[in-house]
Amino acid sequence: MKRNEKEKYMVTVAIAGLGARGGYIYSAFQKNRPDLMKTVAIADLKEELVEKYGRELGVKEENRFSSAEELLKRERLADVVIIATQDRDHFRHAMAALEKGYHILLEKPVSPRPDECVKLERAAKKAERLVAVCHVLRYTPFYSRVKQLIDEGVLGDIVTIVHTEGLGNIHQSHSFVRGNWGNTAKSNFMLLAKSCHDIDLLQSDGLKSTQVKQGSNADYKDLYNRVLNANLNDDPELLAEVEANFDIDNMFDYYIFESFYGNSDPGN
Repeated sequence: MKRNEKEKYMVTVAIAGLGARGGYIYSAFQKNRPDLMKTVAIADLKEELVEKYGRELGVKEENRFSSAEELLKRERLADVVIIATQDRDHFRHAMAALEKGYHILLEKPVSPRPDECVKLERAAKKAERLVAVCHVLRYTPFYSRVKQLIDEGVLGDIVTIVHTEGLGNIHQSHSFVRGNWGNTAKSNFMLLAKSCHDIDLLQSDGLKSTQVKQGSNADYKDLYNRVLNANLNDDPELLAEVEANFDIDNMFDYYIFESFYGNSDPGN
């Protein structure tokens, strides 16, 4: 059905996964714009969340499910399904949703496995369904403006970006040590779990990123302290380690590299 660009229309939605994203954030759009979104089915492993959001969103009892699998066994119940389950469940839930004819709003990351990302893309094209990944930072005013400035050439040629994803000790311990993302085998590696938004921004800005590094301040602090107490010219192994961590052909990394030599004025 073709719709006028300015025409308002109601989209029916099923939500699989009622955690912070599916329950708290995305369902809130219905509360703010009930003229545009109506949740007609929900699913989660936690019975209390199904009860809570079923009541708040006005979902019929027969359309409240105890798992995404149970929801996706049924014939299509809505225009769109929001898949906000755990990271390693995204691919199989999305593939099942395409088979039922859903358009999909898929929480990031698509999958820890590149081959599954490719398979999902091909399946979506074959089914002629939309799969939108929740890389939401693209659409925030700040990053949209940064992209505009880059596209317009206002900032010149971007050759290096230093982008730090801060992670506080509370979030680290509760999410990435004993939380849902504390085990790579059950979830994915931390760079993908925590920073795929950041990597997406670099790619969507049209930048030719050749290297992305995962590390911590502690990693570089240790290297920095060892360099300060050594003469790189007399320690080829340490020099090789510095060169492996910093591209000295790159102006910014060369600046850091010169600092590691103990130069009190790296600007010289």
